[in-house]
Amino acid sequence: LVTGVQTCALPIFCLVLKLLQIGPEMEIILEFINNEDFKYVTALGMFYLRLVGSPELIYKTLEPYYSDYRKLRLNTPEGWKIIHMDEYVDELLEKEMAFNINLPFLTSRKVLELRGDLPPRKSILDDEFDGMVAELEKEDSVDDK
Repeated sequence: LVTGVQTCALPIFCLVLKLLQIGPEMEIILEFINNEDFKYVTALGMFYLRLVGSPELIYKTLEPYYSDYRKLRLNTPEGWKIIHMDEYVDELLEKEMAFNINLPFLTSRKVLELRGDLPPRKSILDDEFDGMVAELEKEDSVDDK
C-alpha cells in the first residue's frame, strides 16, 4: 500500500480527472466521441466535452447521438443498471447533475437558436414524418379521382 496516493472510486472518473489535468486539444476529445469501436471511450469524451466545451460545440457534437441506442452498463449504489447512449446524452444535455457531479451551466438550446448560434434542431423523425404526409396526400389525391 502506497501512502499519500488517493484512488478514484470509479475508473471513468479517474480518466476524467486525468483528462482535466492534461487538458487535451478539442480535436482529440472529438476523436474520442467519434470512436465507433469503444462505446465507453465515446461516453468518456462526451462527459469531458460537457465539462469543458462551449454550449454550441456541446449541442452540435452530442445531439447526433440521440439516435445511438448502444447499451451502457452503469454501476449505481442500487446495483448495475443498463441505459442507452441516447439516454446518457439526454442526461448530459438536460440535467444539472450526472453521476452525482454538478455539471457547468449550459445555455438553453432555444436561447442559442434565438441568438443565431445554432440552427433549429432537426429531428431524425422529420424526414419519416414528411414521407408519411406525402404518402397520405398521394392516397387522398388518388381517392378524389
